[in-house]
Amino acid sequence: KRSLYEILGIGLEASDFEIKEAYRRLAKVYHPDLAPPELWPQHQGKFLEVQRAYDVLKDRAARTEYD
Repeated sequence: KRSLYEILGIGLEASDFEIKEAYRRLAKVYHPDLAPPELWPQHQGKFLEVQRAYDVLKDRAARTEYD
């Protein structure tokens, strides 16, 4: 199982800004509204994975608990 940091493609010492930028970059690739319709089923799971990783890492308390 990949870590939340690996999912976002960032290091363990990533700043809040780096976490947000990584999320935005990946959301542009995998968001269902932005992906071609034929890729939507594949991208849906990846987008949810990216969203979950961001939800944990953006919150300092949740990130500390995760770490």
